Amino acid sequence: MICLALVLLMRLRRSDLETNALGDADQSAAEPAKLAYPVLASYIWLFGSLCALFHAFFAMGFYHQWSHDLAIEDTAQKTDSLLGLSFGAGIYFNYVFVVIWLLDAIWWIVNSNHYESRSSWITWMIYGYLIFIAINGAIVFETGPVRRFGIAVLILFGILLATLVRLDRSQIVK
Repeated sequence: MICLALVLLMRLRRSDLETNALGDADQSAAEPAKLAYPVLASYIWLFGSLCALFHAFFAMGFYHQWSHDLAIEDTAQKTDSLLGLSFGAGIYFNYVFVVIWLLDAIWWIVNSNHYESRSSWITWMIYGYLIFIAINGAIVFETGPVRRFGIAVLILFGILLATLVRLDRSQIVK
């Protein structure tokens, strides 16, 4: 969740820097923003996706004793206790989460030019899904320290996002 929030903030900040720089008379001012973040962000993105993969792997092995049936049953029980609906197939959303994030990270590293030029609706569909599952996995379906940590990361992300928006608005007024 930290990697997810960090890279999203890096992308938003980069977009903000490029937009502001492109508004300047000197177009070359956008170059530092382009050079400063992509490689680092792509490797943080990959690291986050690998953490999600290892988390799923170890959860399946140590928590569910390598039984997909136990994973479905556990998911159904947690969903039932939270929503009053026994829905074990929710485990597949977690599998899709890991696969999408890992493939997205690999795409970014292997072909960053194509990745960066893809349609923005694809990017936001992917990010939206990842954020939705991360919030559910770290906050909604968790308790104790994990939930508190997830809430703290979400609040920090919100504060930083609001700060970026406020900074952007203050620059427009000037």
